[in-house]
Amino acid sequence: MYSLITIVVIVVVIALVASWAMRGRSKRPAAGPTMPDLGIAEEVQRIEQLHDEGKMTDAEYREAKSKLLS
Repeated sequence: MYSLITIVVIVVVIALVASWAMRGRSKRPAAGPTMPDLGIAEEVQRIEQLHDEGKMTDAEYREAKSKLLS
C-alpha cells in the first residue's frame, strides 16, 4: 500500500489547495446593490439633468463633471 510519507504529502497538498481556494474567495467583493453601467456621456447628461432640476448646486455639478471627465 501507500507509505506514511506518501499519505502525509497527499494530505498536505489537499490542505494547501483548499487553503488557496478559500483565499481566492475571500478577495471577491461582496455582492451588493450596483448602479447600471452608464457611459460617460450618459452620466454627464444625468448630472446635467439633476443640475437643471435644482437637485445639484453649481459647485456640485462642476465637481461631478470634472470627476467624470478626468
